[in-house]
Amino acid sequence: MLPMRDSYQELPDKTLSILRHGLLLQNNNSNNGGGGAAESILKIDDDRCPNMTKVLSIASTTPRNVARYVGSYRWKGTEYASMKGADGSIDPYMSGPGYLVSRALAHAVAVDDINHSVLYMPYGSSSEDVDMGKWFAHANRTHPELKFVCEVVPGLIKHHEVPDSPEKKR
Repeated sequence: MLPMRDSYQELPDKTLSILRHGLLLQNNNSNNGGGGAAESILKIDDDRCPNMTKVLSIASTTPRNVARYVGSYRWKGTEYASMKGADGSIDPYMSGPGYLVSRALAHAVAVDDINHSVLYMPYGSSSEDVDMGKWFAHANRTHPELKFVCEVVPGLIKHHEVPDSPEKKR
């Protein structure tokens, strides 16, 4: 839980904070003998459930120099007019309910390119998933030292289904 407002307009800032927080936790783990166990950061909506077998497999097989962006569905960014950035730019992005980013990608977006990322309003939108796609594309252009991978893993994130309560069955 991060001390942030939880409104739709604040989601891009909240996402950047999640990435920075994840990197900070990783650094603290490493400094305290924990080995920096988290190699990836999962952004997921509270009504979704991750497939942890897939999440852990992806996280454990991502080399440190790979900026990996993984989700259940990839939008082209051309399907609806609302997917365009404020400047009319279009970039593919992973569906917003949940996606996984590697440590290298999180660092590129939320540390190395933080000035570009926080100033998203001229090119971005209020949709954090659209902005994450734009941040991935920007990092891909500006970080030749990294290998960039964007991939779809069906079933990575699922909608949480609440079973019927006994009262509903009566």
